[in-house]
Amino acid sequence: MNFNDFPLELREIIYNFIIEKTSVLNSRLVCREWYNYLKNVKEYFELGIVIEHKFEKNKFTTKNLFLNLPIKEIEFMDCGRYKYLEYDELGDKKKEIISKPPYKLLCCEYKNNFIIKNEYDSRKNEINKKTEFRNQVATHPGCIIS
Repeated sequence: MNFNDFPLELREIIYNFIIEKTSVLNSRLVCREWYNYLKNVKEYFELGIVIEHKFEKNKFTTKNLFLNLPIKEIEFMDCGRYKYLEYDELGDKKKEIISKPPYKLLCCEYKNNFIIKNEYDSRKNEINKKTEFRNQVATHPGCIIS
């Protein structure tokens, strides 16, 4: 008997028993139906923390459902371009990588008061480093000491 001959209700029960991350990722390789059905992968940790990995057409996201904060995401664009974002524990952007095919890659690291931008060029085998300071609005205008 073929799996597709099973009633839809029975197939959904089988899908719901596949809960471990590695099992879900391996099951997505079985066939197109399994690949399309198993789009969300949840990881369960101690203290009720749940991490959800979500597969979309051109995007992969990882999110902490306990705190409702993004952890990382990657977006695939046309012509081999992609954009990778990584977030810290508070949900602020920590790292951003943007590909500029065919030769360049832009990597930005976000720190407290500044942004470090590295642009890699594979043709010239060089790295251009820039540091930009963020503009912070003073909540208390005037002297910092007082």
